[in-house]
Amino acid sequence: MFDQPSNYIPSGIYLFAPLVCNTISLANPFYYGASPVEPEERATGENAKSLIMFQKDKPSCFLVHKSVVMDYAAELVRAVRMIKEMDYQLILCPFRGARMPGIQARVMSDNADLFKPFDGTGMGRGVNDERILNELDAIFSRSPIQTGSRKIGVLDTAIGGYSCCGLARLLGTLNEQTDQQWTIGFHLLHSVNRRPPHADEAKRFQTSRFSLYIYYHSVADLLIEDEPLLLGYDTKQTESGLISHRLQSDGQILYAGQDDVTLYRRAPPDEIMIGIVGEEISRQIHSLPDARLVDPNYWKSQTGQF
Repeated sequence: MFDQPSNYIPSGIYLFAPLVCNTISLANPFYYGASPVEPEERATGENAKSLIMFQKDKPSCFLVHKSVVMDYAAELVRAVRMIKEMDYQLILCPFRGARMPGIQARVMSDNADLFKPFDGTGMGRGVNDERILNELDAIFSRSPIQTGSRKIGVLDTAIGGYSCCGLARLLGTLNEQTDQQWTIGFHLLHSVNRRPPHADEAKRFQTSRFSLYIYYHSVADLLIEDEPLLLGYDTKQTESGLISHRLQSDGQILYAGQDDVTLYRRAPPDEIMIGIVGEEISRQIHSLPDARLVDPNYWKSQTGQF
């Protein structure tokens, strides 16, 4: 699944180059011919500490640790391999939280069209049901099935697990309008220090025709959760309800290793983060010792699922 090039345009403005076959590159319209992942300054040792101290408290400057990104990238590669091997007919990626993993997953996959982004703003609070149901219904209408069953994956980040419950409830509502058997697999990236406490409550929406399973993928840090500039989207209230809207603000990122730091030139911070994580995913994929699949029988033996 990692041997095919794929292009993805995450915002309509920036071109995200293939992770596996090329060096990562993002085109920034504010800096013609340049890349948001282009370093502005590098330092090591005591100079690195000085650079961090000088820059970290500046507005729109974010300190990101390399060890955290390495852990995030490794777990995301593992999650995407698992998702692909489960042979879902489509994979839902709700905004805002799943924008980062959704983009990376699309680029890693040999079939990017399987990953379906949609605006899940307010889903956990149940305040935008009509809008979200319409978006989901449109996705399913564009992805007709030839059999009487659907197998749907969900890739998302989770803190409390409320959005997982909200999406399960909405998918159950849509399932009731059909005579099909639906199987849903949630793949939730979460902080290693906090397994989402309410996610398992989503299983209460199961019926004889609506099965639901949850797979947890722990990372050292979710990197961008609840920070609009790093997410690239904020929320706003409209006549149709609460929605996500694109942010177009520049900032900088300090990328700190054990004894070194790189300051990236000013650009939209979310696109810089996409590039940084993409580079690390590419490095990890190329360093894989072989191309053996994640063994789905292991998961079946552990959970009895799928």
